[in-house]
Amino acid sequence: MAELGLKRSDVWVTSKLWNTSHRPDLVRVACEQTLHDLDMDYLDMYLMHWPVDQIPEEGPKVGGDPTATETPVWETYDAMQELVTEGLTRAIGVSNFNVRELEELIKDTDLIPTINQIEMHPYLVQQKLLDYCASKGIAITAYSPLGRNKPLKGSDAPALLQNPVVITIAEKHGKTPAQVVIRWSLQREAIVLPKSTNADRIKENWQVFDFILDEQEMNELNGLNRGYRFVRPSFHDFADDNIEGDGRL
Repeated sequence: MAELGLKRSDVWVTSKLWNTSHRPDLVRVACEQTLHDLDMDYLDMYLMHWPVDQIPEEGPKVGGDPTATETPVWETYDAMQELVTEGLTRAIGVSNFNVRELEELIKDTDLIPTINQIEMHPYLVQQKLLDYCASKGIAITAYSPLGRNKPLKGSDAPALLQNPVVITIAEKHGKTPAQVVIRWSLQREAIVLPKSTNADRIKENWQVFDFILDEQEMNELNGLNRGYRFVRPSFHDFADDNIEGDGRL
């Protein structure tokens, strides 16, 4: 950073609390370990990675007692709020929370998360979750916004960036399929986290502010929704997501 003439305040750093450190006495330990590893004094955002309190067989990932009992999410979030008070992070939020989980967290803590980071792309539109977060002033961050470069398992649907609808819209605008999908997320007022190690693609992913998708194009992309998740960890059951009524699987 010094070589580039950057100050710490010029860089936004987000990290996450892993499932094995939900117990209140482990929250600060985990955050301090992250700061030590990054050689930083504070984070800009600290997220609860999943609404899941895990106790692995070989013990917690960061300190603690492997025989610990299950911790309610609200206790974890209260402990995270103390990190804000103490200046270890500027803000806190959550990740992979559905409407029910957000409602319960807000009811139990009287705290509204700054951000909910979720998987979101045209194959997983999550409209009801977006609407709920907007009503509460919770920003949405979209991870896996480009889907994955493979067909959907158990379906005849192609990889998202190879979908004919996406390709047709991209050709119309003289853009790549990835740029169209990123633009779709932006127009839904989401913060987008496309991921690449290719310098040209990283630059390409930024070139999405010189065109606009019209209402018909947005509707066509919304129409690709299949409630399909690429990220389905074994420790989290998405079954009750269907209470939101958007067919998420």
